[in-house]
Amino acid sequence: MNIADHDPIIQLDQTGTCIIPKESSINYLRHHFSQHHWFRLPALLNDALLNRILDGLVKGDFFQRKHSGLAKNSEYVLKHCAPVAILDLVFNNQDLLSLVKQVTGHTDLSASTGRVYQLDPSQGHSDAWHDDDSDGRRVAYSLNLSTSPYQGGALWLREAQKKQSIQEITNEITGNVLFFCINSSLEHRVAPLNGSTPKTAYAGWFHVEQSFKDRFANP
Repeated sequence: MNIADHDPIIQLDQTGTCIIPKESSINYLRHHFSQHHWFRLPALLNDALLNRILDGLVKGDFFQRKHSGLAKNSEYVLKHCAPVAILDLVFNNQDLLSLVKQVTGHTDLSASTGRVYQLDPSQGHSDAWHDDDSDGRRVAYSLNLSTSPYQGGALWLREAQKKQSIQEITNEITGNVLFFCINSSLEHRVAPLNGSTPKTAYAGWFHVEQSFKDRFANP
């Protein structure tokens, strides 16, 4: 079975889930994840919802942040606003959470948290190898919100003990989402960007143990 990058498997709109995943699609994604540690959901948001979010980003206020413990990691982060609030709700949709549980086998996932970030090569923004294995994180994701093609910026995955073994996964279509495994034996980073066009994404994690309400009451 082959799933095209533009055919939605599950799709969400402003009221909830408008396309329910088929069992055959879930089985395909489950097998792919077991072999490669990642899977992709094309067109997760319908056009109206995606355009609403993209329009909101134009007016958004970004600030520069450097991640503690990662000397080479810097980025712009969007301050909390309507698009961020919408995306926080979208990625805590129960149908999406159920799909991620079925594909990854992590049946104890309970909530998602994320942020909108931007890597601007003209500002020297970059990422560093890390595993994100903390705070109950089990599955990470990255939703492409870039409205112009950028160069580089793929997801790199490698086994922590095999530093030279790298998967390069591109996610160039706006609205597509990559999901990938989080554990201490698997490291990841965003590949360096080339040219002058920034990369914008909503990225975060599915956690275990805490509910959506608890995570935002105790960030």
